[in-house]
Amino acid sequence: METFILRAPTGVGPTITIDGVTYRIVPSDANGNLMVAIGAPFTPTNVGSGQYAVPNAPGFWPIATQVCRAVSLEALAANTVPVYIGPSGVTVGTGRQLVPGATIDIAIADLNLLYAVAAIAGQVLSYLWVA
Repeated sequence: METFILRAPTGVGPTITIDGVTYRIVPSDANGNLMVAIGAPFTPTNVGSGQYAVPNAPGFWPIATQVCRAVSLEALAANTVPVYIGPSGVTVGTGRQLVPGATIDIAIADLNLLYAVAAIAGQVLSYLWVA
């Protein structure tokens, strides 16, 4: 594999096309060093948890209303069928499947953006959020 360094001519945007291939131009200093902006690490200042009894109708109710930075969801091991996670209106055919005992971590601004549904009502989804 060959490595090429592309330096965009002055005034060229964030991409350049050469022989029909589009390359993304990354910011670099005069010495060719990659310039990367790194934000401050996230340190949680608030944590909460709860459980949600999942309906068997398409997801019309959010899991919870809570401003956060991330959430960890777990379909309880005692559930008898998978739980499906997604946006408003999620169905068992469109959601992200969580089989009993499965977990998923999601970076999200508010729990009210997540909905859940299951083929049998009463399955339980446990959640832990950080803000």
